[in-house]
Amino acid sequence: MARRRRGIVIIITLLTVVVVAMYLIAGSSLLPGGLGSAANLEAHESALEAARAGLEYAQARLQENPAWRGDGNGTVVNNPPGLVVVEDRGNVVGFMQGRTGARSQFRIRFNYQNGTADPDEGLDDPSNAAYLMDSPFVSLNNLMSSSSVPVPRAVDDGGVWRVTSASPEPYNVPKYTCCLLVEGLAGHGLREATTDAPDPPAAGRTVSRRVVEAYLVRADVAMVDSVLFAGSDILAQLADGGEMVVETDDPATTPRIRSLEGVAVTSPSSDGNYVTASNGEVVVDVDEDFLLNGNPSTDPAATREDEDTQRKKWLNLKWSEIEHASASDAQVLAGTYVWRPAPVPRLEYYAQEFDGSTVPTGPPNATYFTGPDMLASGSGAITLDPVTFGMTISDDVFVRPNAGATGFAVVPDPGLVGSLGIRPINVFDGGAEELPILSSQTGNLTFHGDVRGVGSMTAGGSITFQGTSVFEADPNHSVALYAREDIQLLPIPPEVVTTLGGGGSGGGSGGKGGKGGKGGKGGKGGKGGKGGKGGKGGKGGKGGGGSSGGSSGGTSGGGFFSGDPPPFGPLAAGDIGFIGVVYTGGDFRADTVDANLYVRGVLAAYGGDPETQQPGEGSGGQVILNVANAQFLYDPLYISRVRNLSSPVRLARSLWTVR
Repeated sequence: MARRRRGIVIIITLLTVVVVAMYLIAGSSLLPGGLGSAANLEAHESALEAARAGLEYAQARLQENPAWRGDGNGTVVNNPPGLVVVEDRGNVVGFMQGRTGARSQFRIRFNYQNGTADPDEGLDDPSNAAYLMDSPFVSLNNLMSSSSVPVPRAVDDGGVWRVTSASPEPYNVPKYTCCLLVEGLAGHGLREATTDAPDPPAAGRTVSRRVVEAYLVRADVAMVDSVLFAGSDILAQLADGGEMVVETDDPATTPRIRSLEGVAVTSPSSDGNYVTASNGEVVVDVDEDFLLNGNPSTDPAATREDEDTQRKKWLNLKWSEIEHASASDAQVLAGTYVWRPAPVPRLEYYAQEFDGSTVPTGPPNATYFTGPDMLASGSGAITLDPVTFGMTISDDVFVRPNAGATGFAVVPDPGLVGSLGIRPINVFDGGAEELPILSSQTGNLTFHGDVRGVGSMTAGGSITFQGTSVFEADPNHSVALYAREDIQLLPIPPEVVTTLGGGGSGGGSGGKGGKGGKGGKGGKGGKGGKGGKGGKGGKGGKGGGGSSGGSSGGTSGGGFFSGDPPPFGPLAAGDIGFIGVVYTGGDFRADTVDANLYVRGVLAAYGGDPETQQPGEGSGGQVILNVANAQFLYDPLYISRVRNLSSPVRLARSLWTVR
């Protein structure tokens, strides 16, 4: 029996030895592969980390210089040690070495590598042929553009990966966005790579590759997505059958208005209309609604967002960020300037603040017949035409406080309006390179008359003027109006409307001719303006900005826009049009009643001080429209020009993916 047990033990022992041996053999055969898999996994992760490092590098470079495209053209040594970056005409390679000596790279390619062939990205091929990249992934910097553009892929063209006219363009990169495609490399194959020869061997050593794609966005302009912003309510009272039209000039941007409270559009007969594209949006607070003629609108229905979400998409424009006239420019004394018709036409100056309604009487502090006499310092910035009660501002003018007055007001004698039915006209007309800015650092800017031309007005207080007025921002400045308090647009006095309806009597100074509007004839206006081209259905206005005794000639205002007339047709008596950014810290109020309002660009009633507050945190912020029709056209071009796009900027990541 004992002998049998020993045999069983021997058999079991032999079987155990065989099984263990089998495991050892299997383990020994699997061990190299297992170790290799671990090494591959480590290289795979190292390649991803290298791509992330390249993204960080590119973001730092782009924030320093938003126009950067890997064109530093030199060797950059960065801290911490172990990182060397070479930029060669749009192709970037970063060489990294870890504490253990393991090497990795990141690669970014902006260069199309197509020589002088089309399409042309504006970069010569790399000076070192070793920096030609065999990769289809091409980054595209669109941070400086207000339009979306396609992102191309490179294709293998005779052994060189080029962007050609036949290259696929799988998607578009949005406006003010950089599309970065960063390739990370890691593994033993990089042991012998140098800055002169960055490529790993073609065969024999393992290299892991990972690609990270990210969108870097200029949040200060790219997120601004609406034509109309209100820090409080938007309230529009239209004429019977009137329309509030909201459109966009950027196909990539939804036609949209935003209110941090609610929106209401109506008319006396409750037949007002809100007109927009099928994808148009009216964004209100989470507890508010969009009411159309007293009822919740269904087309479009309200889009509800909380304040924090909305505020990220606002145009936050600080007083300190915009351009103003300064004390080194021509100066005019603060106070009230009154046009008097008799005994001779003249401009009288009163060293007192205008209260908004009462025209000063009594002996003036000064009387002016010419612009140079009016200026406290400088020359040539203002021209007066007493015969037509006209003032032309042709250069920057700074309003200098005087005798307790801080604002600048130009108003007519009551007799001009009541007896003669005419009013002053104020024209901004600078040179080709520099268009005028009128600035009051702490006071109001007030014009009881027609304001037109191209330039900018900035006021530490409020801005007030009447229709018919057409004011366009300097294309290089973008801000048409900026008031730290309120902006108010007043109706034309009825006596003046009657005169305008008759077409004026000629004899005034003419404006630049423009295209005729759709429909009727352009207004005749005064002498001096060149006739413009005829629009659809009508003749071009003869000097569309002519004035007659201070009143606008005819009813066509098309000649005062650098582009076409407003979409609702030629300007009629009382209409007001703006092109550019119209910005107020308080309320925006348009009381043109039976006339139209047109805005191309962006209009914002902030409801607070952008220097220290979020939108809607302070007082004001309402947009109140009492107009026949209103038309708002979103134009991102003016948003981009508000900022200096070439200055250092903070970028946000709006997309991140690993390929």
